[in-house]
Amino acid sequence: MAEEPSSEDIRSLWVVRYSMVSQESIDLALETASELGFNHVFLQVRGRGDAYYSSQIVPRGRFLVDPDFDPLSYAVEKGHSLGLKVHAWLNMFLIWSSPELPKDTTHLFLAHPDWLDESRSGQQNVEPNFVNGSGGVTRFISPSVKGVTDHFISVLTEILDTYDVDGIHLDYVRLADLDYGYHSDCESRFILKYGLRPDNINSVGNREEIEFLQFEWDQIRRESVTDFMRQYSEVIIAQKPDCILSVAVKPNPSVAKNRYFQEWDLWLTEGLVDYVVPMNYEKELTGFLNNTSSIEENVQRKYNRSIIMGLAVYNQSPESASEKLESLTRREYAGFSVFSWNALKDSVESFAPFFKLVKR
Repeated sequence: MAEEPSSEDIRSLWVVRYSMVSQESIDLALETASELGFNHVFLQVRGRGDAYYSSQIVPRGRFLVDPDFDPLSYAVEKGHSLGLKVHAWLNMFLIWSSPELPKDTTHLFLAHPDWLDESRSGQQNVEPNFVNGSGGVTRFISPSVKGVTDHFISVLTEILDTYDVDGIHLDYVRLADLDYGYHSDCESRFILKYGLRPDNINSVGNREEIEFLQFEWDQIRRESVTDFMRQYSEVIIAQKPDCILSVAVKPNPSVAKNRYFQEWDLWLTEGLVDYVVPMNYEKELTGFLNNTSSIEENVQRKYNRSIIMGLAVYNQSPESASEKLESLTRREYAGFSVFSWNALKDSVESFAPFFKLVKR
């Protein structure tokens, strides 16, 4: 991790794994990113418990056709030749979202069903609980389970040992939603401390005690995520201290903390990350500014240079995206990141006014 936040204005672009499948698709993404004025790229090399790089630990990404092609190796060399800083973007606790089973039996979903997180009703291992935009079932693993952190550290170490990446960019370092975190390994911590199961909190009868116990249970779930980040951060500091560690986060700090157990303001305070990247993908400017206001209210101003504001282009017009990017010029953030290249690649010409702001 970097010792101090960079004084450089970061202009980053997320590149989803579908554009990491060939030299041609990588060339197009990185060359265009450089031409449009971006100086950092977040390249998705782990999507659903898979690897878009050569790994001895993680099964190969299913969208890769050439068995000998190493997308990350090629992208690092290509990106550096263009003056881009290249970050390996890894989706973490989210490991599967398809109605079909993984074909590789070493995939975590098949190899470690005991790692899958559970909802309060305990249905996560049995049937779909909620559906994502593509119609697949979203499955998370629990950070509380023994072996999960060690696995992710092995994945990290392999990447740091093999590739000259400028940064590691994490996503889905959180629980699935408010009703999750009920894996038995997490519950046992609460039972050991208070002598009852967390799903029995409402039966104690006393309102003040119920509120206290609910807070404690929520805190245990938050700590399971933050403890993971502490250990992960330590490895980067020890192994490659100049490697930038960033995490994509829910944009409202209060919602992130209390609904998704992602206490990213604490991560900044403890120095666990170089940057957080709030995914402020609101379509309307009012919602976008509400999120930035929430950050101002909940996060000390001295951490602004550790915030890279994320904004979307997939769900809005060039004019609307430009309006949001323009609003950031009055802030003191480290920069911005655009989601995503995949949404832009067929609309580069129509987004010309937006890209003028990127280059400014």
